[in-house]
Amino acid sequence: MMWEHVKNFVSKFPLFRVIVAALPLIGFLVSRKIQSVPLLWPPLGGIEVYAVGPAVAVVAAFGKLPSLFRTKGTAKSAAFAGALLALVSLFAYGAFLSKYVVSVETPNNGIQYRTIGSQRTAEALRMFPGYSDARILEIAGLNDADIERMWTPSSVRRARIELLVSYMLCLTFINFAAGSQVRAS
Repeated sequence: MMWEHVKNFVSKFPLFRVIVAALPLIGFLVSRKIQSVPLLWPPLGGIEVYAVGPAVAVVAAFGKLPSLFRTKGTAKSAAFAGALLALVSLFAYGAFLSKYVVSVETPNNGIQYRTIGSQRTAEALRMFPGYSDARILEIAGLNDADIERMWTPSSVRRARIELLVSYMLCLTFINFAAGSQVRAS
């Protein structure tokens, strides 16, 4: 029953795919003003500015891909597969957010979100044994250089890439499923 409502919504609201494709840009712009929305755009540090354009392009392209389907049956199957893959990638994105993104309350800017790595450096282990990730960020600092001093730079880069890829996959599959649904109807 719910699937029918989703299909009807996507078919009757053609701007849906445009909005989904623009979400990386919207999230990026909102995150510049309000630091408390990692669901719209993950805190990617140094690659944040350069990733927006490719993210929008990839999500938009996959929304148009279903127009190549020759039959409505193929499009219907693709819509279901896209929705399933979107759900899987949404869970992956949520898992990466909970694993790598840490919130820190700052006196001047409220809650700030930062992506950390999965492996602490020898300096962090020596200086902050048993400290939480948020506490280390509070003490060491929120800049990229400070984060890479407390977590290995390679683990920080890997975490940011995992966040970006899972975010893009989620939006890509949502847009692909929506485009397939429009083609199937």
